[in-house]
Amino acid sequence: TPEDALTDPIVGALLDRLGELGTIVVCAAGNEATARPRFPAAFAPWRYGPGTRAAEAGRVPLVSVGALNPNGLTDALFSNTGPWVRAWSPGAAVMSTMPSFQGGLEPVARTWVEGRQRESIDPDDFRSGFGIWSGTSFSAPLLAGRLARALTPLLEKTALPQDAVDRGWRAVEALTDLRRP
Repeated sequence: TPEDALTDPIVGALLDRLGELGTIVVCAAGNEATARPRFPAAFAPWRYGPGTRAAEAGRVPLVSVGALNPNGLTDALFSNTGPWVRAWSPGAAVMSTMPSFQGGLEPVARTWVEGRQRESIDPDDFRSGFGIWSGTSFSAPLLAGRLARALTPLLEKTALPQDAVDRGWRAVEALTDLRRP
């Protein structure tokens, strides 16, 4: 339940430890079109409500990410949402590599003209090794890449966890609505 901060105490403790070491963890919010918390993404600090956690200055927070439509302005209809989703990144109709297999759908339209077959695209025929697909699982690596790029100018030769936490917080604040307490 949303009130259960220890939905999975082993995973929660590991995520906390990574944050204490300055590691930014990005979790996909899920694709059920609901505001019901989904873990581990709901281990992120909540904006309001019966949240499981608040942001802590000494730990980089887990960042939960929902999916945006290709216009970059609206949330994808399938994306989970709620006060525990703290960032948004493209996740609908994303071009990506895909395992080569023929999917279960067929083109919407097919005809033959002058001995050549014509058809609409089949969105899940991945024989080329590429495809267009949607999901918050696409949003997460896109945001993680942007966070990594934001970290690049902040990198220094230091081994102190607190320095890594400070750098992590600066990147998270630059690309999400999370603020260090």
